[in-house]
Amino acid sequence: THNYQRYPVVHDDGRVLQHLVTGAGGAYTKATHIIPRATVEECGCDEADFRCYPLRGDSLATYSILFDRRFGFRRGRFVVPRQQAPAVMAERLGGGLEPTRETDRGATVSPKARRAARVVHPLSARTGPLYRFFSEFLDWDTPDPPLFKSFLRIDVRPGELEIKCCSAT
Repeated sequence: THNYQRYPVVHDDGRVLQHLVTGAGGAYTKATHIIPRATVEECGCDEADFRCYPLRGDSLATYSILFDRRFGFRRGRFVVPRQQAPAVMAERLGGGLEPTRETDRGATVSPKARRAARVVHPLSARTGPLYRFFSEFLDWDTPDPPLFKSFLRIDVRPGELEIKCCSAT
């Protein structure tokens, strides 16, 4: 997959292993908004410890724009505004989650944004007939470079290893 994911998994013996997915962060920028809420049962960690890039709200907003270009004749009917997309994803993931970035918290989601999200999200979800090809179909990096590129920064100090995903847009 072409996105970044990091989540700690606690093993029975108490060891914590950091699971990393760093799939080039851009080739087709596989959607992160389709990743379900992280649970201990599913991936070994809680949603509070799960990290991904692009953020799910950014992913939904970007896919909605691309979807609107392909199927909405650029009329904006299928666009989930970037300011509202993180709140839409927090609602969809449930359990009282808030958007990751503080500046995205408190946004009001319009009925139009909710309708657009219902149209865009199912087609890109893991269960739809287009799932396997959805990212590639909406690929936008020809002839322009991809919107999301990233690199890992790894800092090592005595007794500590810090891994950060940094964006390069």
